[in-house]
Amino acid sequence: MKKIFFILVHPVRQLYWFIVKPQTQGVKGIIFFGDTVLMIRNTYGKGHWTLPGGRAKWNEALLDAVKREVQEETGIVIDQYHLVVTYKHVKEYKRDTVHCFAADAGTDQFKIDPSEVKEARWFPTQQLPDFISPNIKKFVVPFIQSHEKN
Repeated sequence: MKKIFFILVHPVRQLYWFIVKPQTQGVKGIIFFGDTVLMIRNTYGKGHWTLPGGRAKWNEALLDAVKREVQEETGIVIDQYHLVVTYKHVKEYKRDTVHCFAADAGTDQFKIDPSEVKEARWFPTQQLPDFISPNIKKFVVPFIQSHEKN
């Protein structure tokens, strides 16, 4: 049902994005546990490994957005995050600014939301999967791989 909805609605959204060219604010959570980082694969998209995150709601503080998104997608509750990377990109005519926040998890336990997350795993920071989202690979992987050196 979700796939049919996406097939029917997505072209309309793309047309809207083409006309309006909206600016969106997104967040990603770089969650470390020791020398590992938590990565997810969403139930939608191309199946790339990425980081928990999503769009910030209207008038939502970015810090609140990353806390909410990480908790919704992984069940992990973290209060202390710090901003480490911000990047911009255009996708399907949307102009996105993505703010990446890092935090250390107190546990390696997580519980994914199966409606949004197909799979989640802890990866050693120096052995990340090959099929990573291009923007994560370009903008965030260098930070992840330098984590254990700090």
